[in-house]
Amino acid sequence: MILKVSKNELFEKWLEWLNPIFTLGKTDRKILAAYITLHYLHYSRYSKEVLDDLLMSEDTKKIVAKRLKLSTSVVEKTLKKFKENNIIINNSLHPSLVAYPKNNKFKINIEFEVI
Repeated sequence: MILKVSKNELFEKWLEWLNPIFTLGKTDRKILAAYITLHYLHYSRYSKEVLDDLLMSEDTKKIVAKRLKLSTSVVEKTLKKFKENNIIINNSLHPSLVAYPKNNKFKINIEFEVI
């Protein structure tokens, strides 16, 4: 099955499909998707350190909050929760969340094995 999505909705849909494994509330999923989207759009422009600094900046928190129509305190609380749950490690998104496919074809493969 192929789902066509825009760049802006890619990671939110991806996280929705992963919800049985990677459970997040709707607001947490939207915030995480926004941060992954920003990372994806800029990872080839900046060094890892610069991009991490930009993503975790106060300005980015404000931009994400405004874009998602949330308060900055909600974004801050969610980022704190992400740090506690190792979704953000040392002010970087977890490496498994930002390991993009080289061909830009994002896939979720599921296999069922009868035991």
